[in-house]
Amino acid sequence: MKKMKNLLIVPAAVLTLSVGSLTAQSTISSASVKNDVAVKQAVNKNVVDTAKSLAGTRYLKGGDTPKGFDASGFTQYVLKHSTANITIPRKISDQWSKGKHVKQSELKPGDLVFFKEYGKTPNLVGIYIGKNQFAATTVKGTKIYSLSQTYWKNAFAGGVRYDHSVPSAAVTKWVEHHYKNSKFLRYPQVTGLASKTAEQKINAAFLKHIQGSYKAYLEMLKEEKNDHTKHFPYQYDVSYKVQYASDNQLSLLFYDYEYTGGAHGMTAVTSLNFDAKTGKQYNLTDIVNTKSKILKVQEYAYQVLHKQYPDFVQKVSDVAINKNTQFYYTKGGIYLLFQEYDVAPYAAGNPVVKIPQSLYK
Repeated sequence: MKKMKNLLIVPAAVLTLSVGSLTAQSTISSASVKNDVAVKQAVNKNVVDTAKSLAGTRYLKGGDTPKGFDASGFTQYVLKHSTANITIPRKISDQWSKGKHVKQSELKPGDLVFFKEYGKTPNLVGIYIGKNQFAATTVKGTKIYSLSQTYWKNAFAGGVRYDHSVPSAAVTKWVEHHYKNSKFLRYPQVTGLASKTAEQKINAAFLKHIQGSYKAYLEMLKEEKNDHTKHFPYQYDVSYKVQYASDNQLSLLFYDYEYTGGAHGMTAVTSLNFDAKTGKQYNLTDIVNTKSKILKVQEYAYQVLHKQYPDFVQKVSDVAINKNTQFYYTKGGIYLLFQEYDVAPYAAGNPVVKIPQSLYK
């Protein structure tokens, strides 16, 4: 999602996902894809391409940006900023324990591979890129290695898979566009909806967002021009993900990434939620629409987040529930989505809390 100088979304062809009664399109690969398995393969390929594009990046203790990585910072960055868009834990031990363990014979491109160079627990993690090779950051920097080498063969501890989600259903057709012909300003347009009016409303909302992103990009350029202390180029990148599309509910997430110096950039996530039949757009308070419902949802989210991030979420009011709180649809409810640093440290990414429908219906 975030911009990397050597990484572009692959050629302008359409990827078609046909699931349920609806269909989705995006430009992830140059082939037409008609099932979930192929979509996952295309996304996994992008994970691999992202990992490869970062080869040569220097080692930096605690690093989690292209300025410099450590082992788990590299894997976390790749899974988050490829089209997989998965937020995984920051520590090697947590990356090892949270995912689905797979044998070496079951490895697929995009899986994490772990090594015990010393001790009883893994101390190194990389990304499997196929053909018995993996990309990893060691003290020598980010490089491509072979699992066939004796050293890595002996140190191999196992593989872990973090599956990205393919929408359970989607709207008819998605085509990716680049605003002002800029590859880092990506946005979709949808076609084939039963209601052309709904289609126009939804597409207008997507266009409005990317126009706002473009204005923010121009402001960033002005700021960069006046910054005489910068050590690295400023960056701006916009990507998106169809998060949910089923039962005439549609949720799309925009990710606006900006780097203006410092240890890392910042990503603002914007959720756009629609009734696919009418094109009506909803914010959270359209769904959680009374004071009593808001209090119920707030208390529920607080209980979840306080357990996970007690240093950040210490009281109920630390969890903001208002029209600006981002959310997206899911089966049987909604997910609240929080910005970086809102309720957790940066390494946690964008925490989400599933809210069951029973709390607000």
